Amino acid sequence: REAASSAAVAMSTEDGVIAPPVLASDLILYPYQLYKLRLAGADAISLVAGSLSNKDLLYLTKIAKSLQLQVVISVSTKVQIQKVMNSLDK
Repeated sequence: REAASSAAVAMSTEDGVIAPPVLASDLILYPYQLYKLRLAGADAISLVAGSLSNKDLLYLTKIAKSLQLQVVISVSTKVQIQKVMNSLDK
């Protein structure tokens, strides 16, 4: 909660209006999409574990972090949860 509160304060403008964070929920398959979304103002991205290989999931996560994007990984099965956990442990 503290991190969310400090993030909201950091996004305040001079007139006191707080800009909400932007989550890009596009189907992301290629690294260039991350750059385009960041330039468009996204603060976070959603990656779909079922549509990416382990290698691609790790690669896109690293690129997103380098662009200071938060990452949300969507899973729909226990197998995908294991896949994500194994990919990000490396």
